Amino acid sequence: MKPVNKILRVVVAAGMMLIMAPSTLWAESAVPDPGSFFALTPEFDPNASGTKYSGTLTIAYVLTDTLPCASHTVGNMYVVLTLQQGNNMLPFNTDFTQTPTTAPFCFEDTPSQIKFVLDLIRNKAIPHFYGNCIPVTLPGSTCPKFLVKALSNFASSGTGAVSTNITIAVQ
Repeated sequence: MKPVNKILRVVVAAGMMLIMAPSTLWAESAVPDPGSFFALTPEFDPNASGTKYSGTLTIAYVLTDTLPCASHTVGNMYVVLTLQQGNNMLPFNTDFTQTPTTAPFCFEDTPSQIKFVLDLIRNKAIPHFYGNCIPVTLPGSTCPKFLVKALSNFASSGTGAVSTNITIAVQ
């Protein structure tokens, strides 16, 4: 079995477990409207045009109770993003060990969570689909810009994991 198939099956299984969890186990996110998670950023535009990539975004949090956070500290975030365009479907992933400059932050710090996910798209997904281009965050960027077009079917385990369908538009 190819590694990509194994990863995809794990992501699908995790997503199914989240979707099938009883609604009493679902918890509210730190975001008032989880479906508009990225609406807090300029990278969100429901009317975005360009090449569409759709898939699943899954985040698992390692939460601890440390000061000075009001609720929890995010000690690590495991982010898996599977994107498909036509017959081309690939998983991308990251966590704090792959980004050594990422320090733990408070769960209420939604902008840091959003940045972490957007950096995965900027630094791994877009360069893959566009011939190992230089990410927008680096000098001499050659990668096209992208916008998050939609999020749907948001599900939360209530215990540190979320999943949602995502569509991005690359311009």
